[in-house]
Amino acid sequence: MPVIPSDFFTRLKYLNIIQTLTEASSSVDSVALTDQYVAYGGSDNTVWVHDISTGNIVQTLTEESSLVDGVALTDQYVAYGGSDNTV
Repeated sequence: MPVIPSDFFTRLKYLNIIQTLTEASSSVDSVALTDQYVAYGGSDNTVWVHDISTGNIVQTLTEESSLVDGVALTDQYVAYGGSDNTV
């Protein structure tokens, strides 16, 4: 079990929201982040990839035939899997 530093929650309240991404039409179940991109997916069967600095959509992946349970991301690749047992 990870140890949470004693000042973690104190520091957390000073973070600023830099982008609010609202493209998902239903719950977001998985989020992945790199220095350049954020990717997320959920029960709308779609994976969205955004450029963090601009908030612009870089890629929309809709091949998933069921909800997206997990997303993994690097600056070059995105992988995702769903409840239909595919990656």
